Parts: sequence; C-alpha cells; structure tokens
Amino acid sequence: MEKKIEPVDVHNDELMVSLGIRVPLYSIDYSVFEKTDKEKEQLRTERAKHKEDMRTGTKPIPYIPIQAKLVVYLKKNNKFPNSTYSSICMQHEIFNKLGFFAEITKSGNIRNLVSKYSYNGKMYKSGEYPFWHY
Repeated sequence: MEKKIEPVDVHNDELMVSLGIRVPLYSIDYSVFEKTDKEKEQLRTERAKHKEDMRTGTKPIPYIPIQAKLVVYLKKNNKFPNSTYSSICMQHEIFNKLGFFAEITKSGNIRNLVSKYSYNGKMYKSGEYPFWHY
C-alpha cells in the first residue's frame, strides 16, 4: 500500500514552520545596539584620546652594508680623555656613533664635540654624512 503525501503550499510560512520544513523568522531586537548618552560620551572620549597616536609603524632604519674604519676627531673637552677615537662600523651606524660624542652644558644644551671625522679614508665635517642622511 502506498502512502499518499499531501502537497504543501510553499507560500504559506506558518504551515511550513509547523511542519518543520523551514525555521521560523527571527526578529532582531535593535534596542541592543542603541547606546545611552553616557556610553556615547565615553565613546567620543576614547576616540579623541588616540587621535594623534593612530600610526601604523615607524620609519625603517636604512641599512647600508659598507663596513669601514671610522676615526673621530674631537674638540677640546673635559668629558673624553683622548682627542681621537677609532672603530670599525657599518655606514648606517655613523649617525649613532657620532651622537655618542656629545656633552650637556651647564645651561642644559647639548654640545657636539666632534670637529671632524674620517670614514673609509675620506674626511667629513661634523654635520656631513657620506652619501645619505636620514
């Protein structure tokens, strides 16, 4: 004996939900997404706090793979006992190495003690850098 299946009206949502063919429509409670005045004020405060700090990264330090001898000649000072210092360094490290030779004056200013320096056999003034400056 064959079972006879009655046809279902697919346009009748209540019938289809009651038969379990379709899940019921869910209503969304939009009041959950609404903010109170206090929450809105807190949100504005937090956005304003970090307005200046929205950077994604820092500038990469340039890398120059040239290694040579750095000879630094200093002005007369009381901080360093010798007037000449030498070391072997990479070209991108020159700026940091020269920055080491500085002193703070009594008035609080920073005074550069480098009079000149030699890198890879070429002389430079204290403010010059070989081929680049960052």
